[in-house]
Amino acid sequence: MADLRLDEVWMSYSPEGPPVLRGLSIDVADGEFYAMVGPSGSGKTSILKVLGGFVAPDAGRVVLDGSDVSGVPPERRDLGIVFQSYALFPHLTVGENVGFGLRMRRVRAREQRAEVTRLLALVGLPEMEARYPDELSGGQQQRVALARALVTRPKALLLDEPLSALDRKIRQEMQVELRRIQREAGVTAIIVTHDQEEALALGDRLMVLDAGEVRQEGRPAEVYSHPRSRFVATFLGSANLLPATVDAVEPSRIDLGGLPAHGLILPEGSRTGDRVTVCVRPERWRLAGDDGAAPDGLALRATVRSVQLSGQVGECRLDSELGELALTVLSSQVARLEEGVEVSLHAAPDDVHVLEEPAAEPTEATEATAPAGSRP
Repeated sequence: MADLRLDEVWMSYSPEGPPVLRGLSIDVADGEFYAMVGPSGSGKTSILKVLGGFVAPDAGRVVLDGSDVSGVPPERRDLGIVFQSYALFPHLTVGENVGFGLRMRRVRAREQRAEVTRLLALVGLPEMEARYPDELSGGQQQRVALARALVTRPKALLLDEPLSALDRKIRQEMQVELRRIQREAGVTAIIVTHDQEEALALGDRLMVLDAGEVRQEGRPAEVYSHPRSRFVATFLGSANLLPATVDAVEPSRIDLGGLPAHGLILPEGSRTGDRVTVCVRPERWRLAGDDGAAPDGLALRATVRSVQLSGQVGECRLDSELGELALTVLSSQVARLEEGVEVSLHAAPDDVHVLEEPAAEPTEATEATAPAGSRP
């Protein structure tokens, strides 16, 4: 295993074009599963290309296991790579596909066979050495691609949308398997994906990327529950974003158009009169009884506009004095939420996150000027 780092990396695909990566730094710890997520064009795949040595950065360094490998070609970086298409050789058997890297390194045949057997057992495909790729399901082909990437015992594993070609049920099953395989192999792994649920499920740490810059990084649960911006809040799932004003700081009181909220954690440095945004995830609302109490947090009444059952949960739209709201409940609660029913909602202080009122944020690559001396 090894740590992997990017230091202040700037990269563009042409001298005249805008930078795709803008002074980007990440630090992936030894043995960590690091997930990167962002919209199309945010720079996710470009990061993998720089890490793998397929594209040279304009400025900055790539550091692998403590050594600067910025000028080292891909074949000498000792990295395993799994592509979106799997890229299996159709004319080779499963065993020959998995052992390909060992043959290129002129490893003895007996050792090749032992390693292929070990890796196929690790990925859950024992006794399938003689099959060909077109005889396998999509999930099985993905496991073969993983085994081939791991067979040379790379220092780190780069995963480029490896599950995107699978249907939803198999993709969810493979998320569990991918975590298991990464843990048992003991390899540092970086995955890029556009699927927010996948990134939240897989990563020990999660980085949200937009326009070539890191918008937020941290443990998945922390980034999801405590987004720092509107972009992160809305990109990682649904969010009710409500404009508000700070009425008091200690103890805290927020005014949402005449509706008070008490006991919330305010952004650092908040002052009375500051405009803020209140963020409540749809699943964080609780259906409350109308007992006249004024608990801390946020309480309000709303009328059900629509209910859509989606497997184990119901997705609801409601009309309230704060505008349209989203509510997610368990399917067992859907029966009491018919159209036109009035309900009481409550979000506890821990379920409400207060954002500083943000400036407009980019959602696609735009022009940027690098700091002096940071780009050639």
